[in-house]
Amino acid sequence: MQLTTLFRIVAFLIGATAALPAQDLFNYSNSLQYAKYLMRSGNYEQAGWEYQRLVYLQPQNDTFKIQLLKSYRLGQAYDAVEQQWQSWRQTTTLRPEIHEEYAKSLLFSGRAQEAIVFAATPGMLTEPAASQMAFYSHVLLQNWSEAKAQWANWPLNKPLPGKATIGELFQRAEATRYKKPWVAAGLSAVIPGAGKAYTKDWADGAIALVFVGLNSWQSYRRFSNEGVRSVWGWFHGGFAAGFYIGNIYGAHKAARLYNGRQKHKLQHEAERIIYPVIR
Repeated sequence: MQLTTLFRIVAFLIGATAALPAQDLFNYSNSLQYAKYLMRSGNYEQAGWEYQRLVYLQPQNDTFKIQLLKSYRLGQAYDAVEQQWQSWRQTTTLRPEIHEEYAKSLLFSGRAQEAIVFAATPGMLTEPAASQMAFYSHVLLQNWSEAKAQWANWPLNKPLPGKATIGELFQRAEATRYKKPWVAAGLSAVIPGAGKAYTKDWADGAIALVFVGLNSWQSYRRFSNEGVRSVWGWFHGGFAAGFYIGNIYGAHKAARLYNGRQKHKLQHEAERIIYPVIR
């Protein structure tokens, strides 16, 4: 009985194997459907493999090339986008839509300055894609004057996804106040810790004021009681002087860090607006 069952299983596997070529699970149609499913499910790395197969099967199909670059971009495989685009560019004439997908990769990978140059290169992008890419690049780079000029003069009949929300971002950028490093350093030179307070680093400012103040007072007491040869007088005085100078430098650095945080917030907000509309 067991031997008969084993023969049946073997016969079934042989029949199933023989039927596979007829089904051709890896043919063009199945690969296309599977690639679309992988893109919808967010499995961009695997989708890239499927679109590579499709490009190999139909090398003249530009739609597959676009989707291949898109799968790389969404999977953050920006080097793969660069290599593939350069390879195609050397062997064939590419449609503007393929160049546009490459330009999107430049934006997503933090190469907005290169995207501006690319958008201005004749023969790469058509309108309005070229103007859109340049505009979004200026926003991501926080070139507010250039971006606002484009935004204000944008034709009503030309699409600009995210235009209203970016207008709100301009208002937030104008309302952002930056700290002047030389002012922070000057305040700390007059009153230790004042520069840190200016940059809203209240805790460090208070510590600097107390530390410099206490050591200066201890140094004064020691010198008053023991004279200029007081070891502890020089010890506390040296600490106070060193911390005082360091506090001035620290205030200058704190202002730069504060400005960096403000720019980072605007950068994050710009990416949150722009990346979805060019996805």
